[in-house]
Amino acid sequence: MPFFSLPRSSRQHHQPNRPPNRRLDRLQSWIRLAILSAIVSLAAPSLAQTWTPAYDGRSETDGLSHGISGMAVLDDASDYLNNRIELLVVHDNKSDDSGRFSLVRWQDGTIVMEPVAWASDVPLPIDLEGLSPIPGDDRFIALESDGEFYRVAFDRAAMAVTVSDRGVVPPLPEGSNLESIALTNLAGQMLTVWAHRGQDDDPGILYWGTIDLDRLAITPIGSQPLTVPAPVGNVRHISDLTVTSTGQVFISSTTDNGNDGPFESIAYEIGLFGFDDNEMPTFMPYPNFIELGYGDGYKVEAIVRDPLRANPAVLLGTDDENFGSAIGR
Repeated sequence: MPFFSLPRSSRQHHQPNRPPNRRLDRLQSWIRLAILSAIVSLAAPSLAQTWTPAYDGRSETDGLSHGISGMAVLDDASDYLNNRIELLVVHDNKSDDSGRFSLVRWQDGTIVMEPVAWASDVPLPIDLEGLSPIPGDDRFIALESDGEFYRVAFDRAAMAVTVSDRGVVPPLPEGSNLESIALTNLAGQMLTVWAHRGQDDDPGILYWGTIDLDRLAITPIGSQPLTVPAPVGNVRHISDLTVTSTGQVFISSTTDNGNDGPFESIAYEIGLFGFDDNEMPTFMPYPNFIELGYGDGYKVEAIVRDPLRANPAVLLGTDDENFGSAIGR
């Protein structure tokens, strides 16, 4: 992380009538935030990933339909004292006889995946790839790869999801393929981030904007192409993403070598969201991405903050095609 030489604040004492330099103040804040984030992340020990099957396609039938393509932590059911995490996950299935949602219960290294019904008159979605909680709400946004998304509620007693309304991301370039969406309340603005996954020489593209939750309409603000240094060979640069309430951006990157692999994945912290001079959210990528986790033999398509460990620890969910799915932490 480079350091910058900045003018001393005492220089303003010689010009008492000069208005505050908001650009300088913001630059100083961003630099402090970036340095602090990098120090905290780099000071943490290397996160050795341990993996537990969520659905073992090697021993169970139909592993292909039980991959995890997006997930969200159910905060009301995650318990630090009892080492328990519950996750609502989505599957990228396309046929009418395959599920779209499941509940994953993780406790003390044991994982149980239970089907969640689609209890809605809205036709089944095709190729769900992303899932994000809505801050300040008990509902979620579930994203299809073509950019259509659904606002859904999870009924734990009925083990079902219902749809309240639908929206679509702003127009995308031809050939775009989305695998991720994240909402966070960033200093009072409902930041929404989504991404084209990219592949090999085609970079991933990070998009961001703000969302009007009353109309379920996104106002686009900016975009940033991204490529990762590894893995290589049939790499999807952004297979999922999550954004913290302080603006940190975590992504997963993975290889796609068909339904039988081999697979390889890496999770990164890649940068920060802040605000420009017009108080609009803007993204600052790190010059060097920070590696958070690694999966040899796993195709990671879901990433969230680990609610039981200190930042920047993450949980990773996999879509291992014929081999089913797993959770890594």
